[in-house]
Amino acid sequence: LTPEETAHFTRVFDETMQGLEESGYFDEVEVRGFSNITRGYRRQVAPLFEKDERFYELLDNPRLNDVVEQLLGEDCMLIEPGQGAIFSGDSTWHCDVDGPHDWTWIKCNLYFDEPGPDTGKFYFIPGSHLREFGDPVEEALIAGQLGGVATAEIPGAYPVVPRPGSVVIFNQLTRHAYFGGKTPRRTILVNYTQSPRKRWHDWQLAGRI
Repeated sequence: LTPEETAHFTRVFDETMQGLEESGYFDEVEVRGFSNITRGYRRQVAPLFEKDERFYELLDNPRLNDVVEQLLGEDCMLIEPGQGAIFSGDSTWHCDVDGPHDWTWIKCNLYFDEPGPDTGKFYFIPGSHLREFGDPVEEALIAGQLGGVATAEIPGAYPVVPRPGSVVIFNQLTRHAYFGGKTPRRTILVNYTQSPRKRWHDWQLAGRI
């Protein structure tokens, strides 16, 4: 996004989250347990875009849509119209879906905060979306090998430091984690998938929704 667009959506994001906080939304909704993934402060709203129609501009943004369609095809499907998230603290290594491997789901993470010494880094293990590589890596991480699930010191891990207005796009089967995040980070996450081609795709999609 341009700096002006970034400032606009940052303001919309903050106004929306503050309104939900004041209304008691998080007391009622945010009872789900994320302790197995994120260790620290967490506020999450899903779906976010229905909370303020100003977010809908993001769904029509060609700079995002063109990339998504190149990756998934022009008939790709929006799965989740925005999650609004404020995180601080570290996460563990994880992936967002458990399969299937021959059907692609992607996540688009839009960031709002300037990086600094305490914002941390977003880490990926490239290639871990592939079953023949990702499954042994996950088994090793869970078993405490390669450093374990709670450390960035993993062979082959690649760090990304997102800048405000930038989007990080990745296959949801990719193992990823966030480490060193001492200050809250504001993020909008949007999920897409390929259009179903087979009957079991429909079953998988219905179950995911």
